[in-house]
Amino acid sequence: MYLLNTERLTIINETGHELTNVQISGCEQRTIGSLDLSEKVSLWVPIKQGGCYIKLSYYQEGELEEEIISFYKSGLDGQIRTFRIGVEEFIFMH
Repeated sequence: MYLLNTERLTIINETGHELTNVQISGCEQRTIGSLDLSEKVSLWVPIKQGGCYIKLSYYQEGELEEEIISFYKSGLDGQIRTFRIGVEEFIFMH
């Protein structure tokens, strides 16, 4: 399957804490809400024609945390990817 202009992103909470007000921004603004420990959510994120980034923001124990999932995505740069919050690493699936 080719995902030329779409990122299929799975986000997994591995922080050891519940996360609240979880959102992504950049390519698309999306509110996820809360993520319990080990909970995961999958999103289909359209990649803008001129390029964009994907940033994750959330509250953990009352503190705002922000992480960049993708620094730059171009219109032909779609893929399937998993981002593990708290581990800070990508798992690429081909």
